[in-house]
Amino acid sequence: MKALKSWLSWCVNEGLAPGLPYFPKGVPEARQVPQALKRAKVNRLLQEVEREGDPRDAGLIIRLMLSCGLRVSEAVSLRLEDVDIGERRGVIVVRGGKGGKYREVPVPPEAMEGLREWLAARKKKYPRSPWLFPEA
Repeated sequence: MKALKSWLSWCVNEGLAPGLPYFPKGVPEARQVPQALKRAKVNRLLQEVEREGDPRDAGLIIRLMLSCGLRVSEAVSLRLEDVDIGERRGVIVVRGGKGGKYREVPVPPEAMEGLREWLAARKKKYPRSPWLFPEA
């Protein structure tokens, strides 16, 4: 493109062309798509959080975000009614995701185990709160 502009400028200077044409700005290169964490890094993250953090954070919030693909805002705004855990299958309903979109997310077995444990502990700790993760 630069070579074409230089040549056209030469043509204008030599009187071979009346003026430079309008050139629109170039399209910027697209950003790279974010890459998922490798299994080793996921395991290391979970180990660190479990060692340093509160069991709720380690056992569930981080695991839900990693295994279900939830954003931070989606994970912390879940209500009890948004979680449907059965014997073999689990689903989380995200009502106000990015762009206010509704979606249902399957829950993998390792996250279902953590959810069951948290729901049992949560029932005793926060019996009246409608939120899955009430403020501590």
